Amino acid sequence: MKINFPKIKRSFKKKDLYPNPDICWEIILYLFFALLVVAAVFGFYMFRKVNQDSVISPQVKNTQLEKISKERMDKVLGYFTDRAKKSSNISKIPAPFIDPSL
Repeated sequence: MKINFPKIKRSFKKKDLYPNPDICWEIILYLFFALLVVAAVFGFYMFRKVNQDSVISPQVKNTQLEKISKERMDKVLGYFTDRAKKSSNISKIPAPFIDPSL
């Protein structure tokens, strides 16, 4: 009597173990284009919103003028003119010692 044992496959093939790269790339491509469209629409919306609004409202303009006083501006300008005079005096006066590197 002969016993028939089932034959064992000697080579195995992995089927459907990895995802289909075509589908993954298509999903990534569609997501990218959807994100691009959303970014363009948002940019256009922000452009329209900024384009309609004024940059400085009249209320802000008045408060800025009140904060800056003429006395403070004159004090700051005087400080810088004094600094300019000191700098020009320092550059006009020759050095009191001779540079040894020359």
